[in-house]
Amino acid sequence: MKTRSQASSSHVTLLKFLVNPRMISVATVALILLAWHFFAAADIYPKFILPAPAEVVDALVKALSEGYAGSSLFEHYGITLMRVFIAFFVASIVGAGIGLAMGMFGKVRASLDPFIEFYRPIPPLAYLILLIVWLGVGEVAKITFLFLTAFPPIVIATASEVKNVRWERINGAKSLGASDWQVFRYVIAPSCLPGIFTGMRVSFAWTYGTIVAAEMIAASTGLGWMVLHAQRYLKTDAIFMAIVLMAFTGIVLEQFLRWSQARLTPWAGRG
Repeated sequence: MKTRSQASSSHVTLLKFLVNPRMISVATVALILLAWHFFAAADIYPKFILPAPAEVVDALVKALSEGYAGSSLFEHYGITLMRVFIAFFVASIVGAGIGLAMGMFGKVRASLDPFIEFYRPIPPLAYLILLIVWLGVGEVAKITFLFLTAFPPIVIATASEVKNVRWERINGAKSLGASDWQVFRYVIAPSCLPGIFTGMRVSFAWTYGTIVAAEMIAASTGLGWMVLHAQRYLKTDAIFMAIVLMAFTGIVLEQFLRWSQARLTPWAGRG
């Protein structure tokens, strides 16, 4: 038989397990799914408004085996990721470069800051029509649209981070005989890297959030296009399926960016 101390230890272990943040997250998701299931089973709303979770799973299985609207699910998935990755990668390189230049050189900042501040608050859908007129309805317009969405957060975060580099670090490097290039390479760039990653994470969220709008441009494939196509035919289960896939992918990629930031900038937050 268990002693009183052993039973108490078991209760403490169980309590720690139950209050673990991951368990709380799992329990929250489970409660939401149960509530969704019961609302759908109660027939408060028609099936085309609120399908049951099982129907969404069935839609996913059907899309995996039969495809959707003439294309495989992997094709829809792959084309969406391709559009996002190209736009985000180019925006990260160009945005970080311009942000560093703006932070280090006042004339560059004075030249580019008015343009960036002018177009940054404009909702992306506002200039979508112009891109269609100028670039047509091909992949160039879609990727350019995503690029313009991704660009401002990276530039602003990088330029601000340059301004926050502590002068004693720069002066200390120069006092040891470092050249301007060495100061940039070994002091400014590493100091700015955590801020650049933060800007990239914000940028990725904005970019990924506009993929549905990007795939409104005469697309015939993509997860965003699937949502638009399913909406026309009231295929709500397919809409939920595409939304869940986009959300899952967004979470995975966000965690990857966080992991990359932790691995590449282990000095962040340590003064």
